[in-house]
Amino acid sequence: MQELYAKKDEKREEYWKRRYDFKVQDNEIQHIQWMQRQKDKILQHKALLKEREEEKKIAISAMPHPYLKEIDCCEHLLGYIHATKVKLGIIVDNEVAAREAQTALQKEAVQERLNEKLTAGKVLVSQSKAEREAANMI
Repeated sequence: MQELYAKKDEKREEYWKRRYDFKVQDNEIQHIQWMQRQKDKILQHKALLKEREEEKKIAISAMPHPYLKEIDCCEHLLGYIHATKVKLGIIVDNEVAAREAQTALQKEAVQERLNEKLTAGKVLVSQSKAEREAANMI
């Protein structure tokens, strides 16, 4: 009987030891699962924050410039000042100077052709409209 009680006590001790080991393993598993859930929550939160930040960037880039009217006004005033300087002769406008140079070259080319015709004898007299009117007035 003593042997049976000893085996019974041994089995009981083994049972409680295995049950304790099971509880320890179960607690470790639950703790790992909890840590995994926490990690997933943190990653989701970071992804959400990143998504919100991107949405804000897109919204900000879609907004018009807050000082657009002031910029347009300044550009208009700069153009006005430049035009005034050109009118007063402080600044020579590149486009106007280029046009004047081009017309002068054209007039020179016409005058050279006319002089060639005069020297060749094809044209006897060459007068401009102003010269003809001045001659008629006399």
